[in-house]
Amino acid sequence: MAKAKVIFINPSIEKEKYKFFKYFYKPFHPISSVYIATVIKNYGYNVYFIDMEAENLSLNDVVNRIKQEQPDFLSISVVT
Repeated sequence: MAKAKVIFINPSIEKEKYKFFKYFYKPFHPISSVYIATVIKNYGYNVYFIDMEAENLSLNDVVNRIKQEQPDFLSISVVT
């Protein structure tokens, strides 16, 4: 039986919309998501990772990838 497909997304901010963030925003490494992705991959799940910041992706790019891969689950990193 095939295991579920999971996509982990590390979002970026909309730099044009939130220009004031450029003074204190620093991209971060999504370590927690990578740990979780590694654990479930070791259990046989199909894991994909989308890092919007590192790959310089737009929201439309991410939506297209999600439609293409058709995952069973999505995980989106959130930092407060």
